[in-house]
Amino acid sequence: MKRFLFCFLMAVPCFVFGLPAAATQDAAAKLDGVSLLVMQAFNMKGGAFYTMMRTPHYAYRELLYQNIIQGRADSDIAISGDFLLFIVNRVLERNEGEL
Repeated sequence: MKRFLFCFLMAVPCFVFGLPAAATQDAAAKLDGVSLLVMQAFNMKGGAFYTMMRTPHYAYRELLYQNIIQGRADSDIAISGDFLLFIVNRVLERNEGEL
């Protein structure tokens, strides 16, 4: 059940908000784009700039500020599936603590 829920939550923003214009099946996922996807998938609130702009840059900075992404200096790096699962796990742990 958790696996289905995870797959559903990660797929919904792609249908609702659309993929980036340059997205292809061979392209690597970038950290800033995944940050925006995660923030939209979990309906996370952000700071003033993220609230106004809703861009990958400010989504990345917000996840850094919330200590979900740790120690990453470059938002343009390609990420692995393991790191994506790590980010989602941190968001789920954070949301679980707020209940």
